[in-house]
Amino acid sequence: DTLITAGAIQSNHVRQTAAVAAKLGLHCVALLENPIGTRAENYLTNGNRLLLDLFNVQVEMVDALTDPTAQLDELATRLEAQGFRPYVIPVGGSNALGALGYVESALEIAQQCEGAVSLSSVVVASGSAGTHAGLAVGLEQLLPEVELIGVTVSRSVADQKPKVVSLQQAVAGQLELKAKADILLWDDYFAPGYGTPNEEGMEAVKLLARLEGILLDPV
Repeated sequence: DTLITAGAIQSNHVRQTAAVAAKLGLHCVALLENPIGTRAENYLTNGNRLLLDLFNVQVEMVDALTDPTAQLDELATRLEAQGFRPYVIPVGGSNALGALGYVESALEIAQQCEGAVSLSSVVVASGSAGTHAGLAVGLEQLLPEVELIGVTVSRSVADQKPKVVSLQQAVAGQLELKAKADILLWDDYFAPGYGTPNEEGMEAVKLLARLEGILLDPV
């Protein structure tokens, strides 16, 4: 009867989880951190944080999500003691089950491209790794000639690659597939840090808005 998850104050994943809970009539509890240490009122109360209040989410602030798996498990134990029946969704929804959604996304990409467009690359943000891992498994099967590039949002390539590879293998195992595709990552773009827009990033937001009418989110 309760969904619990964790993320940054402006997390899109937490906001989406909250919306689903509201639609299904479930209680929702969110562990939130302030990853950029800001006191800016707009960041702390507006945007996705405002939407959490509209979705009637129970918000619990933590100093940092240093071990989100353990922190979510501890929250689940507390909620169970209060009579709730919680279901834990990891940060970003990034486990083998959650990443299956991006295997399906790879299928959708392949179907939309068939007879219409030939792709050379797919570029995706790589953070909690579910999007990247799911696409890696799906594209290897469906569009093996397409290069998948993960752009890190918070870690170096050395730190991020093991996360993606581990989840890639777990997703493939769920589907009884062999995942052999190398994981390609770029870590040149997230300075000064997660959730802090830089000048080049904001120029990219403006460029895509002007050319395509598509809004990117610097969260």
